[in-house]
Amino acid sequence: FGRYYGGVLETYQTDDAEEIMITVGTITGTTRVVVDKLREAGKKVGLIKLRYLRPMPEEALVEAIGDAKAVGVIDKDISFGHEGTIFTNVNSALSKSNLNPRKHDFICGMGGRNISKNDIIEMFQLLEDSADGKDVPAVKFINLNTSISEKE
Repeated sequence: FGRYYGGVLETYQTDDAEEIMITVGTITGTTRVVVDKLREAGKKVGLIKLRYLRPMPEEALVEAIGDAKAVGVIDKDISFGHEGTIFTNVNSALSKSNLNPRKHDFICGMGGRNISKNDIIEMFQLLEDSADGKDVPAVKFINLNTSISEKE
């Protein structure tokens, strides 16, 4: 029909970002609002929206991440291995590259639960802590109110 959606991924404020969040789908809009808010507060954060998962746009993803110190993935699922499926693919793509940012998976929104702006701010804070060398779990359950998330 002649429509063009901008390629395999969309970047937002990633040129100088030290912490980057990777999203798919509708959570991207809320994350973009949070990026703007954190940018106004002087934080160097950015956003990558994946439009394709198969095949994973590895080269474009690595290029978009650039020199970021920490990368987070918002996953609304959990797969074998105690991580989300998008994180598994992002982690694999980064492992094949020369980039070595700290990588984190944020599992949230399962069962139709809301992912709030405050939840996303918390995720970015964890990425900032990780970029500063603090110990942050590779996989973090956000706002799921389960006993497994409290054991972390």
